Amino acid sequence: MALVSAASGRLKKISFDSRVLVFPAIALAGIVSCFAPELLMIPLGIALFIYFWNHKAQLVLFLIIYTPFEELVLKILPDNLYAPVRYMWEGLLFAMIGLMLFEKLVLARNWKKCVVDKLILLFLAAWLLSGLINNIPLTSSLAHIKNLIRYIPIFYIIYNLKPNTQFLKKVLFAIMIIGVVQAAICIGQAIEGDLLVKLFRPAEITIGGQLIRGADIQQGSYYTKFTGSFARSNELGYYLAFAACFITAAYVKMGKPRIYLLALVPVVTALILSSSRISWISAFLGIGTILLKDRHPLRIAYFVGPIILIILSFAGSSVLDSDMLLEDFNIFDRFYYMFTPEYFDIVSSAGRLYAVLYVVPAVFFTNPILGLGPGSFMYISSQMSEDEIFSQADILGLESGALHYVHDIGYVALFAQVGLIGLIALAFIFIRLYRKTSDAIIASKDPLIQAFLLGAAGSLIALAVQNLASFNFMYRNQSLLIWTIGGLIALLISSRPRTMSD
Repeated sequence: MALVSAASGRLKKISFDSRVLVFPAIALAGIVSCFAPELLMIPLGIALFIYFWNHKAQLVLFLIIYTPFEELVLKILPDNLYAPVRYMWEGLLFAMIGLMLFEKLVLARNWKKCVVDKLILLFLAAWLLSGLINNIPLTSSLAHIKNLIRYIPIFYIIYNLKPNTQFLKKVLFAIMIIGVVQAAICIGQAIEGDLLVKLFRPAEITIGGQLIRGADIQQGSYYTKFTGSFARSNELGYYLAFAACFITAAYVKMGKPRIYLLALVPVVTALILSSSRISWISAFLGIGTILLKDRHPLRIAYFVGPIILIILSFAGSSVLDSDMLLEDFNIFDRFYYMFTPEYFDIVSSAGRLYAVLYVVPAVFFTNPILGLGPGSFMYISSQMSEDEIFSQADILGLESGALHYVHDIGYVALFAQVGLIGLIALAFIFIRLYRKTSDAIIASKDPLIQAFLLGAAGSLIALAVQNLASFNFMYRNQSLLIWTIGGLIALLISSRPRTMSD
């Protein structure tokens, strides 16, 4: 009893002493917030890590909802908090996957194997080996791969969750709702004019006289003006293409309620307003894939009808002039312009086609297996030296100005940096997921799971098309969606033939 009383006394004493420390802690926090507010991100980051480590499903849902509006949040914060808040989530994800690897591989030794594990490891190995062989500094190599792999932890976080239909439903509806919200913002920007455009335009950030985030190179053009809450109109287009695929899949598999058709109207409208031609094509083919896999009765008409309309439009239209494209809302002429000799001449001499016709052969005859090294022709930050990024242009006989478009073609960007090994490894991750998705659609009987898998199949086709004129893995929102979709596919196929819990 005496020992118990003594212990109780000590606990009371500790409790009293702890309360006394509250006031100095508040005072210290106030001082830090005045002179070094970025340091407050450290305890906040630790608290968020602890919470989300125990609520991983909520982390996925939070990021799906938060990330599209992150630039608006960062715009409200002081400039010196931009970098800590901007990179806090990526740091949290890397810390989380590191702890998961330690917990499951080292301590428990019960890592849940996935169909793409070896391909991801092969890609990472190719990246590091390419850097070593091409004498790329490790810091530079890591800086470039960070943007490519920052959301792979989301894939494994989802894959290690327990199969749950409620979580799947929340993710599916979150993607669709965010797509509709982004569409509404875009339509509002087109109707209102400048206020909504300026509201959602990312801020220019300068810290210590150094430009951390400058104005986007696309800013100012009419056809890149409507961006939703994203930095670029093509980012909006890519996101809307994915959302359109899931809305279409939900419509054909979940009882065909009119709400999905109503949701599709603003999404398609905003997709057109985005003026992102590759997004139009990717959405068209993604939705077409869904209709084909569902054996929809209108699937043939879906493909044949637009083709006939395009042919008739070409036959009845006058010769396009590039000056005509400067007119407001002359959006469809932008699509037709892709098929003119003038457009072909421009893109083949100083655009995306230059990367295919000249960069690919140059890299192939130099080092086809591992490429030119991480970061080659990838000017992703104003803090990077152009001389270093494009240093091999003269050696390979390439025009350095045209090389700025290499990052706009995902396949070429990967091939230039890590060669065939890296390109094939990353591509086969999604080829394998697509094949597994196709098999699971046939095997599944649950309309919700079928809707998600159909939308995922369409999105993967859209992704493959988009990377013909973009490097989608480098964009935060798109990369988050890509790896979220991949993680859910892997989780669903790993849970068969077991049924998912509610």
